[in-house]
Amino acid sequence: MILSAASRYELRKTFHLAWPISLSLMTHVLIGVIDSLMIGPIGVTPLAASAFASTIFGFATIVCVGFMSAVAPLIAEARGRGKQKECGALLWHGLAVNITWALLLWGVLVFLSNQMAWFNQPKEVIPLAREYLLIVAPTIVTILIFGTFRQFSEGLSFAKPVTFFLALSVLLNTFLNWLLIYGNAGFPRMELAGAAWATTLTRLITMGSFIAFILWHRRFRPYLCRPRRSMWKKVHFRKLLKLGLPAGIQYAAEGGVFSAAAILMGWLGENELAAHQIAIGIASFTFMMAMGVSAASSIGVGEALGQKNFLLLRRRGMVGLLLGGAFMMSSALLFLFGHDWIPTWYVDDPAVISIASRLLLLAALFQVCDGLQAVAVGVLRGMQDVAWPTGITIFAYWGLGFPLCYYLSSQTELRAQGVWWGLCFSLTFSSLLLMARFHLKSRKLLEN
Repeated sequence: MILSAASRYELRKTFHLAWPISLSLMTHVLIGVIDSLMIGPIGVTPLAASAFASTIFGFATIVCVGFMSAVAPLIAEARGRGKQKECGALLWHGLAVNITWALLLWGVLVFLSNQMAWFNQPKEVIPLAREYLLIVAPTIVTILIFGTFRQFSEGLSFAKPVTFFLALSVLLNTFLNWLLIYGNAGFPRMELAGAAWATTLTRLITMGSFIAFILWHRRFRPYLCRPRRSMWKKVHFRKLLKLGLPAGIQYAAEGGVFSAAAILMGWLGENELAAHQIAIGIASFTFMMAMGVSAASSIGVGEALGQKNFLLLRRRGMVGLLLGGAFMMSSALLFLFGHDWIPTWYVDDPAVISIASRLLLLAALFQVCDGLQAVAVGVLRGMQDVAWPTGITIFAYWGLGFPLCYYLSSQTELRAQGVWWGLCFSLTFSSLLLMARFHLKSRKLLEN
């Protein structure tokens, strides 16, 4: 396919914004991957417990990402209209909304930590998972505060600082794991609880240092404003809720089906749950490439919408889909050729390695569709179109995908692979409908 000069320019521009966002998201996920690598030598049970606890906490985090995702495109749109101080006002409004969500989700996590028997997981896993979840639950607040300031920075097309701070957080978390999991340098050996405390301390330190950077750096000063009484406006809250609430529901639908998939794995056994943690951790890591393109495309499309340049809007959406698909094709090839040896990084249990290897082959199948649906969601959010994408996502994952996951895992001999075949089907269906939605809506804007 030959791209026009304008499309090549937009491709380069999207890439330059996307790669630091992708890298920062990958470093965020890398903390979980490293945790699994360092927990694995302790045993299969702690690894399965971290998988179960991380599934519950990860669902809350995914919902947070949806709530936060409204901030960047609204800031990009305000910037496109030349409204600098409105960008700062949106930051403070977004912070107020997101802290409220965070406190509610913290309460939900504490409640679920005391109701883990509902999920029918292996009995030896539950006490360890409960302890882990109670330690990390408060960090849902730090994630949302950090994420709001991050969205402010990315909405202004200044994404590289986030990458730097998250890269440092990976190093800090790894060092704290080494101290607290294994009891090195005179620290007590805390094993799985040590990993939880390392994560908690890392998130707190990263949030505080990043906020200080944003408030100090001269690049942000033209956009920042003091949070004063006259600044608060209902219109800003309405905009944030109009985009953020459906996005949170949409992310909850997707994250919920992956969390439900992990619960199904726990029903199959401890080995299946541990193998799922390995495969989903790697797949989530590479998926962050598409999420970076999604965020960059959302910002670019939002800016074009503010300028009412609908030809540019459509071009940026198409370029984002092309770039996201190319990124995910590369990760699909990685899984295809490395599915046998990647699981050996985590454990030496032959049964777990065998299951994880087969799951990674299935991950190779759905990588491209997963990436395309993620970028399509971001593009549509930049167009402030959230109702239809939310409905598509809920139907694809819960109307089709999860029933198929359950049937194939429990009623056929596919077992663990059946869960992932169901995920493949739902991601493919969702990506096709979301791309069709963008094509029709952007063409209608051009015609009008």
